[in-house]
Amino acid sequence: MSALALTTTVGTVYANNADFVRDRITCTMPDNTSAVIPCEWKIDMTEADVVGAIELYIADPSITIEGNGIGFYVPISSITHPGAEITGQDFNNNLMNFNWINSVYNGECSVSFEFTLSTTADDMVNAIQALI
Repeated sequence: MSALALTTTVGTVYANNADFVRDRITCTMPDNTSAVIPCEWKIDMTEADVVGAIELYIADPSITIEGNGIGFYVPISSITHPGAEITGQDFNNNLMNFNWINSVYNGECSVSFEFTLSTTADDMVNAIQALI
């Protein structure tokens, strides 16, 4: 499993997928069950931020967060592709999902990208720009 491993008070939790639009992560818990955990993602999040969201869920599985319906907007240095909305990360397959914004192509795309908790906005932009 190449999921993002996070150490919590109940053991290692594996983040499989992050949905930046709906503000949630799908995780495999230490007892091997699956959980959809509310987590308000932001660029430059720390491991403590993500573990904190997981710990809140462990303490109260009924906790919810209303996603704002948008991902992360990042400007791209291209006349034909000036911006992207990063919508999620598939940790298992190392894919970053995004939509082109104000582009000649406004569809959904994915790019091979290994997201870590030290990933910066520039890292994400560079991976997307490499497609152009």
